[in-house]
Amino acid sequence: MYQLNGKIEIEMNSTTGESVFTGSYEPNTRQANQEFEIPISSYQSGTYLIRFSNQTQELGIVRLFIKN
Repeated sequence: MYQLNGKIEIEMNSTTGESVFTGSYEPNTRQANQEFEIPISSYQSGTYLIRFSNQTQELGIVRLFIKN
């Protein structure tokens, strides 16, 4: 489990490398469970990679499959 401090940068890319979403999220350290939503209803079916990073390191990559 990560201790998330500060702003988290989020980038979603298609498998061709095209950036289709960028955003940031600043977690509230006083709440245990928090959510961040990416509106995916307008994206085409396919595979996408979502990268999470902060100012000093990459925190993780999630593979997302969308089927419309």
